[in-house]
Amino acid sequence: MRHDSSCLRFYYWQGYSGVIACMIAEAILQMRLYALYSLNRKILYLMIGCFILSSATSIAVVNFVLANIQTASHLIPGFPFCFPINIPRYFYALWIPILAFETVLFVLAAFQGYLNYRLDGFAFRSEERLVKILIRDSIIYYGVVLVTYLACLLVMVINVNFFEVPIPFSLALSCTFGNRTILNVREAHRDAHQTMAVASGPRRPTTDTPVGKALGTNSPQAFTFDSENTDSSNRSTGDIFEMEFVTSSKVRNSY
Repeated sequence: MRHDSSCLRFYYWQGYSGVIACMIAEAILQMRLYALYSLNRKILYLMIGCFILSSATSIAVVNFVLANIQTASHLIPGFPFCFPINIPRYFYALWIPILAFETVLFVLAAFQGYLNYRLDGFAFRSEERLVKILIRDSIIYYGVVLVTYLACLLVMVINVNFFEVPIPFSLALSCTFGNRTILNVREAHRDAHQTMAVASGPRRPTTDTPVGKALGTNSPQAFTFDSENTDSSNRSTGDIFEMEFVTSSKVRNSY
């Protein structure tokens, strides 16, 4: 066993990168809550203030721990292996500000969910469905993160030498659920857009488009969306639908 400065650098990288990963996941939740509260500046300032306080406290704990930790490399058959020694007992305090901030975000999401349910009971509309997804994912994320971070805290309290056992799993889980919440919002937006496009439907026959001119005025395929009732995004969807219809017709005729 020997002391190794490269091992100390590794633990510095591991400690600060772990805190940054947690901060990124928390930033994703803050953006979702900011949208959930209809871009309310007061909510934004509250979240940013708590976020700065939580992040600064976590970084300070990591910095104090790394300043007092000692590392050594142990030769395992084939390669050296780094492990820490003399780990400060207060290392568990790293998770306290993170859990506190996650609780603040959960309370904000749950309160907004209560207000929406009290107003209309989550009526089935596309915008209400999006709000419901935002609230649902925020609550599920908090439940998973709460159990995971509490497990990390308890492991460090019982035996701080085992701190590396739960930390990688907790970081991977928070990042995975953070990405999953973004994908759920994207999927909901896509479904809402498709529903609007189908509901709009073809409005009137026209020859204003290149496809309509090629097919002629009597062709049932020459149609587009009514410009007075749809916006530019729906007209683009109609153009795409026209092209797909004509392309499939040409393929059938070629056989």
